[in-house]
Amino acid sequence: MTFLVCDSCGSRYEIQDGESAQDYECICGGKLRCTDSIYGDSPKKSIREQFNKQSFPVKIALISLFAILIILFCYLTFSIAFPHYDGPAYSFDYPTGWVIDSTYGDLITATKGPGNKFSVMRVSDTQIYYLMVNSLSGSWDQQQITLDGVSAYEFSKFSYGADTIYIWFVKDNSAYCVTFSGNKDDINEFCDEFVNSFHVK
Repeated sequence: MTFLVCDSCGSRYEIQDGESAQDYECICGGKLRCTDSIYGDSPKKSIREQFNKQSFPVKIALISLFAILIILFCYLTFSIAFPHYDGPAYSFDYPTGWVIDSTYGDLITATKGPGNKFSVMRVSDTQIYYLMVNSLSGSWDQQQITLDGVSAYEFSKFSYGADTIYIWFVKDNSAYCVTFSGNKDDINEFCDEFVNSFHVK
């Protein structure tokens, strides 16, 4: 079988018995060429070539559609990927796979598997905050971070089988202690998500 393919619009025609290629004319006025395949035998045009052939309004529509898809992907990735805890004392996001075990007043605990643990608690006596920050300074890796709009101290120690992160901060005349312990990758993932979403009510 012989087919005709238009080089301009891509339309395809099958040459019927008793007809020749000269009997056909493409509706767009483009040049028709003979091929043995209905799909044509010319190399595929690159996406850039196909895009450049489009009219300006079509280009704007394609770019807008692409931008909307990227925004939708980012929204779904960052808003649905992490579960959200919203209790009477705190709210925060946490990675999938972790389970909130206990919620007792100002104490919240979560676990992932047998060795990964998380807790956050309010300590009414701010003197404990100062004692803990002073005792951990120097012997632990330390950095200052911002948590729920206030300055906080993050202390970390990563060693085989005993990876731990403490975060201490004071807000509204109360001290808070956040603890992560377990596998370094798991607790770092939780810590990052927690720090970016935590809020004291």
